[in-house]
Amino acid sequence: MNFYKNLFNKPKKDKPEPATIENFWKWFLRVNHTFYTPIINQKDVEYEVLNPILAKLNSIHSGTYLLVGMADENTAEIIFTPEGNLRNYTFIEALVEQSPTLENWKFTAFKPPADKLVFEIKIGDLSFNQDNVKFYPIEEPEYPDEIIIKMVYLEDFDASETEFIENACFIFIENFLGELQVQTQIDYLSLEPDFQDTSKLIDIIKLKDYIRWREKEFIEQYNGVFFDSENSTYMTLEWENETSKMIGFCNSDLIKWEAKASHPWVVIVTVSYAVDSNNGMPSTALLEEIYAFEDFLVKTLPDRDGFLQVGQTTGEGARHTYYACKDFRRISDFLKANQEKTNFDYSFDIFKDKYWRSMQLFNGNN
Repeated sequence: MNFYKNLFNKPKKDKPEPATIENFWKWFLRVNHTFYTPIINQKDVEYEVLNPILAKLNSIHSGTYLLVGMADENTAEIIFTPEGNLRNYTFIEALVEQSPTLENWKFTAFKPPADKLVFEIKIGDLSFNQDNVKFYPIEEPEYPDEIIIKMVYLEDFDASETEFIENACFIFIENFLGELQVQTQIDYLSLEPDFQDTSKLIDIIKLKDYIRWREKEFIEQYNGVFFDSENSTYMTLEWENETSKMIGFCNSDLIKWEAKASHPWVVIVTVSYAVDSNNGMPSTALLEEIYAFEDFLVKTLPDRDGFLQVGQTTGEGARHTYYACKDFRRISDFLKANQEKTNFDYSFDIFKDKYWRSMQLFNGNN
């Protein structure tokens, strides 16, 4: 009798663990010994370490990259990086905040700044160091709050190598300042390949102090600056493109606002839809769902917390909604958390734009 009971009441299979940060670290605690030896020996790291960790992370959240190595002779280090994608910053921060204390392991969010003033990186046959990489700032009277840095590489190189040299200098600066500082504090960073007046160049060692000084000025100027849109004036815009009509709607008081730089992070939410009919416009049902979602976002992330809905454009199969924010982390988390909850698909981009130049389409019709 017991035989038949066991036969027809098969034991239930264990359910897979939910894909969460907590369960990632539980898994890591169980298997970390299999990663340590490849890292310390620098052998088969991609297959034995990177691939299994990334597969596990991608089941939770895609867009995380890893750097692995030895922090000292006994401590293996994993650096988690979003490689500049601001949408993934909060996941990286949460991942490392929840990491366990584990002997012989170190977990780091973002590529850290150099721990010494004099350092060098080699890419191919070329070296990049404080002697051959210099900088100078650009000051734009029209955009006084922007931090614009030009890099100069003092070694000879052909014009065909410009892109390679620029990328290499960027890697050098990122290693010197740290990934987070480069991505969040510098507005524009580029190579000047034909710079002649070397007397104006500044030692790269002084770049940290320059950025710290500019950032301090910026914070002092705009700390506590908010905008109340309750009594704002709005305007509707219409224009024709080659294929269809476009409709825009914006807060005209915000477009004229002199303190735009106080909300330097621009988020653009895009809803794509079929354009088979309705002159390139979305259906009434879809628009109602978009309106409800936008209202929910504004109520969750209000003006007083540093989130401003500036305007929208609709047409040619896409609805773009523009937000300006004091910080990008909360709105990024909100948008990621709700992507699976809406009846429509949307994507979003985040970038730094202190003077809202990405919204100039609203200025032209002001």
